[in-house]
Amino acid sequence: MPVPDLKETGKRIHVIDVALVRLLAKRMRLAQDVGVWKQLNTDPIFRSQVEDRRIDVVRSIAAEEGLNPHFAAQLLYNIIGESCKVQMAQTQGGDTRHLDLEQSALRDDTLLANLIDLTAAVAEHYGEDSGGDDHPATAMYLRFEDEHIMQQVARLEALDGWDKSTSIALDLGCGAGRVSNMLVPHFGAVIGYDVSQHMTAAASNKLDAANVSFEQHDLREGIPQANSSVDLVVAGLGTASDIPETQAFVDEVKRVLKPNGRFVLSFYNREALIYVPGFVSIDPSLKAEINVDEDWLMVYVPGEVMLDSDGTPPVHVQGKYYPVYARAYTWGEVDTMVSSMRQTVQESFPVTACVIPRTTLEQSAALLERVEQHDRSLTKATTGAYWLVCGTRDRPEGRWT
Repeated sequence: MPVPDLKETGKRIHVIDVALVRLLAKRMRLAQDVGVWKQLNTDPIFRSQVEDRRIDVVRSIAAEEGLNPHFAAQLLYNIIGESCKVQMAQTQGGDTRHLDLEQSALRDDTLLANLIDLTAAVAEHYGEDSGGDDHPATAMYLRFEDEHIMQQVARLEALDGWDKSTSIALDLGCGAGRVSNMLVPHFGAVIGYDVSQHMTAAASNKLDAANVSFEQHDLREGIPQANSSVDLVVAGLGTASDIPETQAFVDEVKRVLKPNGRFVLSFYNREALIYVPGFVSIDPSLKAEINVDEDWLMVYVPGEVMLDSDGTPPVHVQGKYYPVYARAYTWGEVDTMVSSMRQTVQESFPVTACVIPRTTLEQSAALLERVEQHDRSLTKATTGAYWLVCGTRDRPEGRWT
């Protein structure tokens, strides 16, 4: 029987190794959740009876799979030990973000403060991967969303009497200005708003055009534009789900739009296939996934290795987790929030790409292309990671479109 050569087998081993490491990272994040529960309920960190049962189960499964049960048991024992170390660090004050949120009466403000800290850590390099090149499902969604944004732009430009020189587009939650950059050639003025001054500063440094500006603003306080003054509003990549008072935010979008103005709003989808198991995928292809139990995104910023010029050993700077507010909505909830406006696009995307392990999609451009084609045929399936809603300000009387 032919056997793959060592080069091909080595590639396959590498894929498994990467998946194992990402699986272990997920296991440690769950250990942090357990650590919070233990602190809140004063449970002991090490529970020998629970851990012994887990090890016994693994021994049995290993035997069924033809794997040495002692090896599997020792591996799990080491994982349990590392989990306990993580929880001990939490107890000793190494990472109390979860616990602070559970105990805080000002939860939304705490999550917002985490977001500001997060943007300070990533603003300098944010957007260099186009928002998701290292996460195939996110990159796929951005392509899909960009196409819809430009379709709305084209519809505006086709209006009788369209005057580019007086037109205004808003990029809400602009980040480092990726979408703003796309809109600049088509509007007289493009304004990007973001709650983080670190992001607006990064956007200003990256995009220098006469008709674009970036302003730090908390959208929880409304949109600082006059009634019926804006031609296009974009709140992409789940931004509409990042604001606790989402209905008030959607109402503000309608208020500032001109009668023929158009909107593109993106929400996280509570009914997405990826969230059906009740917890996020093990090797996620999405860059950001909702904790549907807690209404937040847990964003990890990797650490780095600091090298000193004097030849001393390198110092590893620990990475950090930042929980930030985000809520996933069902289609019924989204439909209710935007019901006073005319919806021309009501789609969810992507569906299956989110549940296919990232290590698998990374290995084959052909597979990634086929998955994207498949998911584009499922945009009406209501199980994609994001809801994308586009349309115009006014809903025609007496009919639904």
